[in-house]
Amino acid sequence: MADFETALAHHSAGRLELAKAGYEEVLRREPRHPDALHMLGVLSVVQGDPRRGIALIRDALASKPNFPMAWNNLGLVLVEAGRVSEAVDAFGQAARMRPE
Repeated sequence: MADFETALAHHSAGRLELAKAGYEEVLRREPRHPDALHMLGVLSVVQGDPRRGIALIRDALASKPNFPMAWNNLGLVLVEAGRVSEAVDAFGQAARMRPE
């Protein structure tokens, strides 16, 4: 049984398929787990599926609105997707929460 920390360790070590499987297992047990949603979203973008990544990061933010790292990563993905005005809003949210 995978936990979030194990999935994140796989992600950090570049074992992306193991990380993906771990995040998905966490989400089967706890579908609104904001950290797993966020990191699976980031991983989805890295693996070439930005639409899914944006949706997952938005789901993470629906579960945990005060999540500056997720707002920042959403902004980065939106910039890459050419959705600049949405990205500016996301970066603004992150900056209000973590001005430093």
